[in-house]
Amino acid sequence: LALKGGAEVMLGRYEEALETLDKSAVRTDPAVAAWRGYAEAELGDWRKARQSFLEANPLIDAYFPLWAGRFHAAAARANIRMGDGSAAERHAEAARRTGDPVAMGQASLTLGELALAAGRKNDAQTIFSKLLDHEDPNVRVRAELADTMLGLETGRISLMDAADRLDSLRFRWRGDALELEIVAALSDVQFRLGNFREALQLAQSFAMQFPDMPGSRELRIQMSEYFDDLFLNSKADDIDPIQALALFYEFRDLTPIGPDGDRMIRKLANRLVAFDLLDPATELLAHQVENRNLIGASRAKIAADLASIYLIDKRPEEALRVIGSTRQTGLDDDLRLERRLLEAAAHMELQRYSHAIELLESLSDQRSKELLAEVHWRARSWGPAGRALQNALPDPGVSSLTPSQVQTAIRAAVAYRLDGNPEGLADLRAGYTPAMSQTAQSETFDLLTGSTRVTSTRLTDIVKSLADTSSANAFISGLKQKFGGAGGQR
Repeated sequence: LALKGGAEVMLGRYEEALETLDKSAVRTDPAVAAWRGYAEAELGDWRKARQSFLEANPLIDAYFPLWAGRFHAAAARANIRMGDGSAAERHAEAARRTGDPVAMGQASLTLGELALAAGRKNDAQTIFSKLLDHEDPNVRVRAELADTMLGLETGRISLMDAADRLDSLRFRWRGDALELEIVAALSDVQFRLGNFREALQLAQSFAMQFPDMPGSRELRIQMSEYFDDLFLNSKADDIDPIQALALFYEFRDLTPIGPDGDRMIRKLANRLVAFDLLDPATELLAHQVENRNLIGASRAKIAADLASIYLIDKRPEEALRVIGSTRQTGLDDDLRLERRLLEAAAHMELQRYSHAIELLESLSDQRSKELLAEVHWRARSWGPAGRALQNALPDPGVSSLTPSQVQTAIRAAVAYRLDGNPEGLADLRAGYTPAMSQTAQSETFDLLTGSTRVTSTRLTDIVKSLADTSSANAFISGLKQKFGGAGGQR
């Protein structure tokens, strides 16, 4: 078995060799450990390789110089990958003493990596440059890979040139741990160049082709980190939103489970809404609500976002449907309030004013007050509208009002006029004349709240002027601002 395993190593059949050398009859034989370690190193399983060479160490120099040198060189690579620099240097020097050109080249690469780790970049570059014309193709490719990455780090090589060199290397060496290193490096360079799809496709293709190869797991982790950078850390903001959406769908299996995944999806939806791409945004969120394994607050939050977009898109029936289908207990106060306001707004848009009023009249926060006032205004319930609008204003006696509050005060006055409520007008005038006197609507407010008779024509003109400037759909406008101004940070 030992001879068979060694022969398979010599033929480059490393997986078959490991299967042979792992049989119980030879598993604990120190003479076999060196062959096993070499195969493990060639497959990139550095932890196992290092352990095998520890077991084989007393016997390595008993082999013919050619294989003793290659065992030492492989042991050096395994040790430097596992962070044991002193052992790596010891094995590398031992490999160089054997005189085998391949082992000497591999050992020199390890010494270059050690120089780089010690901050001696010029020494490392000198070593790598000398190996670019080495007789062994593996040494040449590894030297060019190391030289490219060092040149990129020091600014000697541009990202574009590095991508070209790495792409060439990928076709010069295929199918083992070295190709994985090349692919990982090329994928990283492509991502830094902004070629996000190419970076993800490259890493995904190799990871799927060699799923069991040591290092494939790290490559998949690298892919997930790219995906997080794109959709959690706003890298995707650099590309067209439709392209970002297509990229998300193509690699959606990388969406993390849990709060990060929820936030990622909501950020992407925010960006689509900010660009008025409402259909793609609703499709994205609807898929998450209906098909993703979301429970509890996560599903309720995304449903609230989806309902918001349906309202912006003038689809109140869909907003009610999604709120109703995701109703549940145990939500925090803010989310519960948000969903209730969305439900009330949907009823208002469908002219089901009594349903909206029932949902809002027991609430005391500012947004609820403003929405309730809007519902009464739309329902032409002028008395309740006047009181609700006045209730949405700051306390009487304030020194100034915001533009939206000025419009609310004018609307309250119009509602009291239409209701024939002089007491309401007098109360409104007493509380807000000082603040309104400083605004462009001072004369209109004075006219509406005073004792002068206002003709129906004049009142109609005022109501028409309010249609474009008032909070007639302030709630929906607020939803648009929430998405457009969130910047993905919600």
